[in-house]
Amino acid sequence: VMRSIMEGKDAEIRKLTERLQSSTVKTGWMQADDKKKVHIAASDALVQLQVSKELLAKVLNK
Repeated sequence: VMRSIMEGKDAEIRKLTERLQSSTVKTGWMQADDKKKVHIAASDALVQLQVSKELLAKVLNK
């Protein structure tokens, strides 16, 4: 039972890590002269922050 719980957590951590990486990639193409892109990048940064917070919590709870 413990092992399946750990594997479940590993899967969650992997999924969160992938989400974090994809939002990091999206933030990379930000151009400061385009207001819409700045807004998108800012919201992506907030998503990254939230996901990394969740990821940290999951890792620490492991």
